[in-house]
Amino acid sequence: MVAEGRVIFLAERYNVLEDVEFLLYEVNSDKKIVKFLNQIIFMYEDVFIKTVFYKGELINKYKRIIWLSEYSFISIIESDPTLNKIYSQWILSLFTNHINNNEFDEAVRLVLEDLGGLTELLFKFDEVKNKVDFKRLCRLKLKIVQPSDINKFKDIGDLFTAVDPFIERDVSDFKKKILNIENAGDGLIMFEDKDFLVFTPFTAKSSALLDGIVNWCTAKDGSSMFNSYTNRKKPDGKKSRLYIIFEKSFIEQGIGEIYQFHFESGQYMDRSNSSVDPKEIVCASKKLSQFFKNELMKIYRIKGVSSSLTNPYLRGLFKLGLGEYVFDIVADDIEVLIIENSSIINISNIVRLKNLKHVYIGNCGIIEIPKNIDELIYLEVLSLPDNKIKSIPKSLYGCINLKIINLTNNGVELDPNHLNEDKLIIT
Repeated sequence: MVAEGRVIFLAERYNVLEDVEFLLYEVNSDKKIVKFLNQIIFMYEDVFIKTVFYKGELINKYKRIIWLSEYSFISIIESDPTLNKIYSQWILSLFTNHINNNEFDEAVRLVLEDLGGLTELLFKFDEVKNKVDFKRLCRLKLKIVQPSDINKFKDIGDLFTAVDPFIERDVSDFKKKILNIENAGDGLIMFEDKDFLVFTPFTAKSSALLDGIVNWCTAKDGSSMFNSYTNRKKPDGKKSRLYIIFEKSFIEQGIGEIYQFHFESGQYMDRSNSSVDPKEIVCASKKLSQFFKNELMKIYRIKGVSSSLTNPYLRGLFKLGLGEYVFDIVADDIEVLIIENSSIINISNIVRLKNLKHVYIGNCGIIEIPKNIDELIYLEVLSLPDNKIKSIPKSLYGCINLKIINLTNNGVELDPNHLNEDKLIIT
């Protein structure tokens, strides 16, 4: 009875609607309904409250109202392994926080992908939450003062980190298990050196080798989302790949991190299923960096791949800190190049793109303009704001068609002897 009453209370609090009600809203309302395929996940509406004066400006304030689909609500409730559903409200809060933060993809993934693994984590949490060792670990590693309170954990990744040391698992002969999968044709070791091993599974069963070791939905034995990810095709029509990166210390001793990259979805996850900066991982090894550079460039060169700088393989180069190689593979006849908020310290190969007229590369960490920049004879606008450029090469003034140079927020020191009146320099 306690559980039933709690479920009714939560259903009312989180505005749970049946599918038929969503259908009425979809026909008669401007409310935004978020689906995955035909499955309704949630609906929201931003309702105007008032206008306030803030820092010299008038700002409209809105309140976001959220409605959960019956499917999402039931899925969340069923993922709580406790009899009285004591953790359901925490899961619902994670879900609605994603929506309030405009993290709609994350909200959908929580319902469709993460709940199976979360059930296991909550079961273990309920078992160990009052143990002294568990509390000590949470205080030291996560800085959580009251770790027996589920509400102190900000996300599923933190919960995984907390309970992971208390999950018994067999990691002996792990390399042998991977080799057995490879020999059976169900996976492939794509890279290995003294620090890292990269393995790609070809089947859900081979991916489930990591079930209980990682918190990925793609590794759950019997309920894996493996096919959902790998069925996102590469440009050649073949299935996409999951790249599982092992620190060799895990392979050899069972201690170390494991990461998973999937370029088509733009996801880079650690063992707890928390997003990581892949650049920090890849740049730790020159050979690993070279492997991923070759892999991404090979895929990009497949006939029919989009030449857009937003395609997932070029985005992958940027994310992995390999942005300088973009100039080697984009179409050499492009006239306009726009890149921002990426990592491209070295742009020396930009001179390969002889037809460039307009260039905008902002906030990318560029440290210098190529000394042979004057090879870009058609260049009219060069905009490189928010980088780390300290000087301008003399050759820049040899760009005969250049009209505008924008170097705002770089700290450039100009040489008045080389200023040209017909070029506008904005520093």
